[in-house]
Amino acid sequence: MSKTLAQEEPQLTSDFLNEFFASWRNFSYEQKPLSLAYMAPWLTSLRTSLLSDEADGERGKEKISAIFQKLIDATAVDSSLYLTLEHTVWPAIYKDETLLDLFLEEIIKAALAVGPSDEHTQTLTSTVIAMGTITLRGKVIARLRKALNRSVLRPTKYLPDNAVWDEICILLQFCLALSFDCGVQSQLYMPEIFHVVTMLANVGPVEVRSWTHRLLINSLHAACTSFKLDDTKLTKLRSILDVVSDPKSELFTAPTSIVRDEVSVATVHEAGQTLAATEQLAILLFDTCAVAAPSVDLANAWRSRWMSLVASTAFQNNPAIQPRAFTVMGCLAREEIDDDLLYQVLVALRHSITRFGEDGSTEMLVAVITALSKMIMKLTSASRYGLQLFWLAMSLIRLMPTARLFNYATQLLEAVLTNIGISSELRNEKTATYLLQGRGTLEEATLPLDDVYGVHFTPDNFHFAVCACLVRGLTDATTKPSTLRVLSTLLELTTSSASTKSPKTSSSLCLRSPYMTLMQSRVVNPDEIKECLWFAGFNPASVVNLTLDRNIRQTEHISDQNLLLHTAIELVDFQDLEDDVQTHILMWLIDMAAKRPAVIIPL
Repeated sequence: MSKTLAQEEPQLTSDFLNEFFASWRNFSYEQKPLSLAYMAPWLTSLRTSLLSDEADGERGKEKISAIFQKLIDATAVDSSLYLTLEHTVWPAIYKDETLLDLFLEEIIKAALAVGPSDEHTQTLTSTVIAMGTITLRGKVIARLRKALNRSVLRPTKYLPDNAVWDEICILLQFCLALSFDCGVQSQLYMPEIFHVVTMLANVGPVEVRSWTHRLLINSLHAACTSFKLDDTKLTKLRSILDVVSDPKSELFTAPTSIVRDEVSVATVHEAGQTLAATEQLAILLFDTCAVAAPSVDLANAWRSRWMSLVASTAFQNNPAIQPRAFTVMGCLAREEIDDDLLYQVLVALRHSITRFGEDGSTEMLVAVITALSKMIMKLTSASRYGLQLFWLAMSLIRLMPTARLFNYATQLLEAVLTNIGISSELRNEKTATYLLQGRGTLEEATLPLDDVYGVHFTPDNFHFAVCACLVRGLTDATTKPSTLRVLSTLLELTTSSASTKSPKTSSSLCLRSPYMTLMQSRVVNPDEIKECLWFAGFNPASVVNLTLDRNIRQTEHISDQNLLLHTAIELVDFQDLEDDVQTHILMWLIDMAAKRPAVIIPL
């Protein structure tokens, strides 16, 4: 009778439902389940009775929301009604997408009213599970992603301080509850799950970090049990699941100290450590796409979707998650990078440098430089930024005030040089000419730096000028390894033909290079210098002839002027060098004083 009446007299829907909930408390315990069954048919009439008038659509939505609020208040606390709700009431709501949107909104409001850790929120989570259609799962995941993006409206340094934090936590609970043993959810929304996990991993109090960790475990477990994978892929996926589940894994870490206000783990660890964990997680999940996806096309679709989600987050000014987004973007940039994307990254770099100058914040600067270093490896040969990026890296090497930041600048320079070195036409003596061509349009920015540091780049002294900028990196033990790698790359780039010639020719060409001289002046371990030479691409026969014995006879092909410059660069930071390196250089000067007085006198 109720079903027939609801269909034939829909104009009574609002009055009937409001009267129903007004009388709810007067129903006996035995009456309540049957009463819900009698009420359910009227819910399907909400759309036709209250939303049919487009002119008053918003008012109709408000009325429906008020009814849903009463429904939640009346039923959510009584576990004895779950079965009736699941079979009669919830289907009437989730079969209509508009009603489902409004109901989900009221569920979230009810949870926000009490907070993410309240018992009532746990009950509401059970309601979400009971309605757990694929449509609802998609809406919850989308709401969580949008809540993350809304943190940009009132940015905070740490996400737990943001106005949307409670909503993020509630939606994360819903996502976790819905993720258990649901292969369809994993297949349809794996990119969204990876995005959410990488943005929230190791953020907030222990409980929230646990939710994020378990969401990923559940999603991968569902893939293992539900996806049609061959034995090889399944074995690899299970291995990845073991890594993610390992409590000793560094991908998901507990805070090392108790923070009173439970802010982000980034307040306890250095930004670089947090971003390093995010990077490791992103690399693992990138590889997971290929392993977990039942087909190559789906794996590509996952990666493309994930990249678009990360890009939409990375280019919004949001200190809480923007550095993470850039870190992940760098890991996902495995295809050719076009100039449009690179331009946006360079704009973000400018903003991060400004922020660093204002408040000393390094997290964003580190993230953008790291991402840029990875992207350069995939930069197209037709890019208009190829040459300029070298000068950007050189400028950062001059300007970075700390050893840690200097290392990221050398990482960027190494990536630029590697990208340049792909073209054989730009090697050897052509390298300096090629790079100086790209400096013309940048002189407004680069010439003032030249004047401040007293180092000028010309065709004749280009390589000496590069050495003069890099030499500071050889003073500090934390920057020395990265600087030696850059010097090795420069040596390989400018003397690459030497490795294919005879050992004698190879040694002669290499020893004339200021990059080789600078390395020889700072490396006192024979194995270390050989490692540098191997990195520079020299074959064993050549390495044998390039020993640490800096006999002055080896410099007979170097002019007095160039040898003077070689030696002057060695002495720039002499007073700050370790004792064994100082002794190493002094022995060289003694030999030079005896054999090449024309060099030592002006020095």
